Amino acid sequence: MVTLFLICQLLSPEKVGTYISNMTKASRMRNMDSLQFYYRELRKAATPPGRNFLKTYANGLAIFLMITSDSLYAKEQYIDSAIYFMEECTKLNPDFSDAWAVLGSLYGMKAIKNLTQLAYWGKKSNDAFQKAKSLDTQNPRTYYLEGISLFFRPKAVGGGINKAQKNFKKALELYLKEKNPLSWGYLECKAFLGFSYEKANMKEEALKIYDEILKEDPDYEWVKRARKNLTN
Repeated sequence: MVTLFLICQLLSPEKVGTYISNMTKASRMRNMDSLQFYYRELRKAATPPGRNFLKTYANGLAIFLMITSDSLYAKEQYIDSAIYFMEECTKLNPDFSDAWAVLGSLYGMKAIKNLTQLAYWGKKSNDAFQKAKSLDTQNPRTYYLEGISLFFRPKAVGGGINKAQKNFKKALELYLKEKNPLSWGYLECKAFLGFSYEKANMKEEALKIYDEILKEDPDYEWVKRARKNLTN
């Protein structure tokens, strides 16, 4: 495992990317002990955020992955903490598309948690996604995370499964072209595409996607359960 000390000393995108890869693998395995370890270590390294946007981003991403991996962490205190680090990251590097994309997703979570402020947080979410696109039209994580937002958003307010699927498919195309050491989310995006097929009663398409994912990562816990439920 790449140590956080080494990463914070070198601060190269490649080293931080390796750390992010370890975190996303732990997330897919639902290995919360590992994610909690990363969270604690990154808090020590990035609180206060300091001048380096990469470790600030990695800290926020660690919390984001905890939130999306286990409902126990899908609480406002964690969402607010992740927002803090991502907003700090955009202050340190306003042109970093990934941070804006994750903020779009986090603001969407705030909208769900605060229905009386739905319009406020919904606009902030949309604005963050648009900012991410304006900075990098080829960033797959923007389309992937926006796709999740569209998936859970009612059709009456611009969401829906069909729109979400278009986003997921576009993101997957971009992932295959991407050469970014900080890349993450390819298998997770593919899993959401499979889930969208499942919700659209496209069972065969969903099973095909799940099988493809499990060939690449046999330890992806959510996909293993989804496939099992679909075949029972």
